[in-house]
Amino acid sequence: MEGLFKAVFVLIVALVFLRYLGSNDPVHIDPVNPTDPIVLPPGVHRDVLIIGGGLAGLSAALELVERGYNVTVKEASPMLGGRLKSTEVDILGETFRVDHGFHAWFYNYYTFKDIRHRLGINDNFQRWGANHFRFRNYKDEVMESKGPYPLNVIATLLKSPNFKVSDIFDIVRISVFFAYYNHDTVYQRYGNITFDEWTEIEGVPTWFADTVLRPALSVTFNERTVLNAAEILMYSHFYFTGDSKADQRSIATVDHRTAVFDPWERRLKSLGAKIETSAPVSDLRFASKDSLVSGVLPGAQRSYDHVILAPDLSAVKTIFTETSQKFPRNEHMACIQNRLQQLPMAPSYKVIRVWFNKQISPSHPAILQTSEYHPINLVVQYHLIEKKSREWSLRTGGSIIEFHLYAWSYGDVKDEDVWDTVSPTVREIYPEIFVEDFKRLGQFVHSGTNFASFPSSLEHIRPTVTFPSECGVTNLNFAGDWLHTDYPSALMERAVSTGRIAANQVLLSDHVRQVPMLVASNYGPGYI
Repeated sequence: MEGLFKAVFVLIVALVFLRYLGSNDPVHIDPVNPTDPIVLPPGVHRDVLIIGGGLAGLSAALELVERGYNVTVKEASPMLGGRLKSTEVDILGETFRVDHGFHAWFYNYYTFKDIRHRLGINDNFQRWGANHFRFRNYKDEVMESKGPYPLNVIATLLKSPNFKVSDIFDIVRISVFFAYYNHDTVYQRYGNITFDEWTEIEGVPTWFADTVLRPALSVTFNERTVLNAAEILMYSHFYFTGDSKADQRSIATVDHRTAVFDPWERRLKSLGAKIETSAPVSDLRFASKDSLVSGVLPGAQRSYDHVILAPDLSAVKTIFTETSQKFPRNEHMACIQNRLQQLPMAPSYKVIRVWFNKQISPSHPAILQTSEYHPINLVVQYHLIEKKSREWSLRTGGSIIEFHLYAWSYGDVKDEDVWDTVSPTVREIYPEIFVEDFKRLGQFVHSGTNFASFPSSLEHIRPTVTFPSECGVTNLNFAGDWLHTDYPSALMERAVSTGRIAANQVLLSDHVRQVPMLVASNYGPGYI
């Protein structure tokens, strides 16, 4: 009988969707200066410094070097990639390029898809289909979007083993928040309360919050008691309901250095860009007017026409702290510094990749989300998805499994002790690893505290790309995933799209035609 009620519910909701709701297409943002030349005019030279060789910085670099700018990229790390960098480690007599962690690339990552096409690296990616979830307090979920929109969304809900007929009316009521998402107002309406407060105020069914919304929350590296409600509503729109294919995603078939950053570096260098790795920037230098950034320290006394600051938020804050100490009377610097000091960082995180002598049952999915198994949020069997790891596994019979540990709450644990700390939780998820006496052959741990936090009551002060200009520093722009955008974006796509915005600001100031952009719609499917 419950199955019949579910079927009737789906039919009614489908008819409502088809009659009243639509699927909003992505939005084209055209250049504001369409009649300007597409490259710098002959004889005009402009030097641009980009601080940070991650997605944001390289995105800006690509647009500018293609348009005739002299581009220098300074990256503090020995390799490009930022938080997506791949570290070479020696394990069992072999060299592996180990990523910072597993990353998925979603359909709405329009800017990155454009870059991927231009770099000719589409063959380095494969489709990731079903999304598997393991819970302590609910039945496991397998979510995969199939069929025409909106039937695909409704069918996903219907197939949920945790969905009950008694939840129908609450789900219909809550769906209004997603159907009528409005990016122009969501932060004013819900940016001052936490996600947990929003679920309580609106009476969100507990199972829906726990099995659908909170797994998405975990990838922000923020704690659910802190993250503002507007941010998770934006995530839901951007990754699920804002487009008929929003939940489609792809993953790299090789490490990200091989898949993305080596080809990107080759492309930039072929166009004349200068790439400096192991080149940290401690602070900025100002011209005599104190309103233009002219260079950086350490480094030669070279002046730049434009500077784009594109590392993570923690590095940006460090650079401005050092700079403000050297320019204590610079009111422009004080304006920027005062804003940055108010932006907190997310809790620390760790990622541990382990080489085992055996493999777990093939019944386990290659990628598993485990948001209720703190500190483990995600588990990836790399020998099932990545070429180098697969080759090693076929030769040895072993496995390579990565565990993502977000919002780390166990204090200062040495790398060699991380496995012992998390192994009781691993035992709950994969008891066979311990029952069958798997041997750990090697491991690699990556730790970080470089993700921005998005707490309630602070979104109104989150800077945009052009915030330095608002403070009077007209040749400095920001880029990165910690910034606010006027369109839905998140994570890697926010990084590359803000990099393009920063490049567009440079182009506009020099009367060179801006680069068009394609972004997700600001409105949910309820807005036709």
